[in-house]
Amino acid sequence: MPQKKHYIPELVIHDRNNLVLKYILVFFAISQCGIGVFQLKWSYPVIFGLLVFIIAYRDFGKMVNILPWIIPFLIVYIYQYNVYGGSYGEVGLTQYVFAVIRNLTPFMYLIIVGREFFKYYIRIIYYYSLVSFGFLVLSIVFPFFREFVRIGATMYSIATKYYVVEYKALSFFQLFTYTQKQSDSFFLRNAGPFWEPGAFAVYLGIALVMQYLYTHSLNNKYNVVFTIAMLTTQSTAGYATLMVFYMCALALSNHRLKVPYLMIIAAISFAVYSYAPFMKTKVEYMYQTQTEQDLQGITSGRFYAARKSINAISEYPIFGRGITRRTAEDAYSEFAGGYGFLNIPAKYGIPLALIYFYAFWKSLMIYASATHKGSNKKYVLLAILSLVPVFFSQTVYDSVVNLLIMQTSFLYHIKPSSPQVPEANVSGQAA
Repeated sequence: MPQKKHYIPELVIHDRNNLVLKYILVFFAISQCGIGVFQLKWSYPVIFGLLVFIIAYRDFGKMVNILPWIIPFLIVYIYQYNVYGGSYGEVGLTQYVFAVIRNLTPFMYLIIVGREFFKYYIRIIYYYSLVSFGFLVLSIVFPFFREFVRIGATMYSIATKYYVVEYKALSFFQLFTYTQKQSDSFFLRNAGPFWEPGAFAVYLGIALVMQYLYTHSLNNKYNVVFTIAMLTTQSTAGYATLMVFYMCALALSNHRLKVPYLMIIAAISFAVYSYAPFMKTKVEYMYQTQTEQDLQGITSGRFYAARKSINAISEYPIFGRGITRRTAEDAYSEFAGGYGFLNIPAKYGIPLALIYFYAFWKSLMIYASATHKGSNKKYVLLAILSLVPVFFSQTVYDSVVNLLIMQTSFLYHIKPSSPQVPEANVSGQAA
């Protein structure tokens, strides 16, 4: 069936078998990253059981491909338990099984949905963004609307005992989150469906760079909507990601006016960084206070956590410390990190972290090469640089979506011949 002209060719979903099922599963994957009830512990075994049931009738043999990640992960986890003893209590069979489930679930999503996973992801985040605009505008223009929904959510929580709580001046809802206007924000911040605006910025950032890896274009509706949504989060890291993304994307473009555009973007970025209350002033204050703070306090703050992570890397370089809370240092310890990509080698140890980083890079190469011939290293570098700010500010490296990105390289590879098209590592139907 011919596609309409307004479609973006690189983002068209070609394998339309089980389309509804795939949309549902990608929605589940996103939801497990931090959307209300889907983050409760019961969601993992329930969804895992569903995935096992589906895969049992399809491509269960592909599960063997994840062993190069699962086996080192288990070695490190077992070592941490036996050596560190579990600061938060005994680590039993249940904890081992749960840790394996958390690492297998993303791979199972990938097997079922296939290498077009992020085409579904981009669409779902796109529509989430549009809906969030409606909720945000209504909440700003009509304050009673926000209170009405808040009261309704609270009543629902009391009636069902499901995940609607007050925490740090924000309210958790089943599908959307609202946050208060803070002293360093211009207006009510948009958290979309996640637990805070910074988390929404992370998954918007992933959608932004993924659509760019597919299209190599800034001129499409997804880019516009993701950019506006990122701006409404008023997230410091999110704004930094936008600045890096647009500067790099324009530098890589062949547009005849790219130099003037670069100058305009640079000027806007400088102005925003200098005058937005949640940018320069906030960053400088956080850096000054958190770099001077004694490391025996509870881990809170990005720079403070980074210092603790660096300490942990130097103290536990091979096997890390704290893959789970039960093998972690006490929260007041100088080795208890918590935020950002520096916490990967801190928690996993350097060898396992290197596997993670290399697999993540290789996976982005696979997605970039899905629609474009030749070398895509410069575009993958753009993606990495753009994601650094949001990945520095949140603990999302072991979320379902990020583990799925990393695990892609265990299932697919790129043909050495041109054009470069990802191909399954095992025989059978390619997803």
